[in-house]
Amino acid sequence: MGKRRTFVGFGFGPIQSGLFLYEAFRSGNFDRLVVAEIVPDVVEALRRAGGSYCVNVAAAGGLEIHEVRGVEVLNPTVPADREALTAVLADADAVWLSVGIIGATIMPATAPAAPTDTGTRTRKRVGTCVIRWRKPSAN
Repeated sequence: MGKRRTFVGFGFGPIQSGLFLYEAFRSGNFDRLVVAEIVPDVVEALRRAGGSYCVNVAAAGGLEIHEVRGVEVLNPTVPADREALTAVLADADAVWLSVGIIGATIMPATAPAAPTDTGTRTRKRVGTCVIRWRKPSAN
C-alpha cells in the first residue's frame, strides 16, 4: 500500500471550499482532506455535518449539487487543533492558502492626513496596503 496523500487548505471560504478543496476531493488523489479555519461557527458547522458540505455548480444543464465528504477541520486558535495541524502540515502533499476578507476594502497604506500650508490634507504612503473594515450592507 502506498503513502497516504494529504491535502491541507487554509481558510474555508468560497474559493477554498468551492474550488481547491472541492477539486482535491473530486480528483481522488488525496486520502485525507484537512482544512484550517478560525471562525468558530464555521468549524462547528462542518464538524456537526461530519466533515461534509455541498457545492452548487452551474452547469450547462442547470444547477448541480455536489457533496464533499471526509473533511477534517482544525482551528489553529485552539491549542490541541494547532498541534494536530502542525503534525498534518509536516507530512502534507499539498497545501493551499485561500483567505478572503468580507466587508473590507484593501487600499494603499497611508499615514493619517495632516494639514498643509494650503489647508488641504495630504497622506504619506507608509506601506503596501491597509485593510479598512466595514459592515456588510443590509441588502
